[in-house]
Amino acid sequence: MSLVSVIGAGSLANVFANVLHDFLPEFKLHSVLARNQEKAQVFASKYNCSAVFSFEDFLKNAAPVVVELAGGAALKEYTLPILKSGRTLICLSSGAFTDDAFKQEAICTAAKNNGRICIVNGAIGGLDFLQTCALQRGASEVVIV
Repeated sequence: MSLVSVIGAGSLANVFANVLHDFLPEFKLHSVLARNQEKAQVFASKYNCSAVFSFEDFLKNAAPVVVELAGGAALKEYTLPILKSGRTLICLSSGAFTDDAFKQEAICTAAKNNGRICIVNGAIGGLDFLQTCALQRGASEVVIV
């Protein structure tokens, strides 16, 4: 079984956790890092993982794969230390990489530390997100404003 840690405990993190649970049983959530302690604790209880509130504690015990589900600011804040630790970082906030200096630093950091950056598609109008929502049981309507 492979372990996965997530950054973020909002709506997108819940969709991700549900898909992981329903369609990828060989993966298990290990931990969640979130600034909102109440959301993190609810998320951790729901998905049977640990809630962590400081990045330092998160990085000490994070799974080998970390999935960012918290937005561009969080991605910029956490990317380099995660890559320095040799972990794989799966990014959903791909817009953060439009900053060329940040992108180059992330690439170099990953290469020097045997880390990996995986940027998932889906930023184009949320089309992949809609496809994911369609997989959810009971979802009959999605509204993007």
